[in-house]
Amino acid sequence: MELNRTMLGQMITFAIFIWFTMRFVWPVLAVVLDERRKKISDGLAAAEKGTMALVEAEKQIDQKMKEIRRQSHELLSNAHKTASEIIEEARLVAEKEKDKIVAMGQEQLTKSLQQARVALQQELALLVVEGAKQLLSREIKQSDHNKMLKDLTGKLQ
Repeated sequence: MELNRTMLGQMITFAIFIWFTMRFVWPVLAVVLDERRKKISDGLAAAEKGTMALVEAEKQIDQKMKEIRRQSHELLSNAHKTASEIIEEARLVAEKEKDKIVAMGQEQLTKSLQQARVALQQELALLVVEGAKQLLSREIKQSDHNKMLKDLTGKLQ
């Protein structure tokens, strides 16, 4: 019978322990466990939010990189186009300048040739007049005639 009393005492002690635990310890443990559960769930939510933010940031970075590449290609294309236009314009200006210089050279050459012709005509006229004077001043023999022609050709050269 002692066994039953001992058993009954242990059962009552155990019941009191359970009641005490449920009344005083369990609420504190439940609060601590709830706080811990909340911290863990908040941490998981923050990690998920951070992961989503990272994915979104990577998408934005990819979009910005694509936009920057597009803009850089556009700027490079515009720079090449502008450089080509400048080169073409410089080529055209140089071509016009060359044509102008060639035209001026042609004009100067034409003037120089004209002046040389006029000078030669004047010199030839003077030589003809001089030759005529010599002819008129005396009667010419064949040898004198040849000598005068030699002199005149020497003066022409």
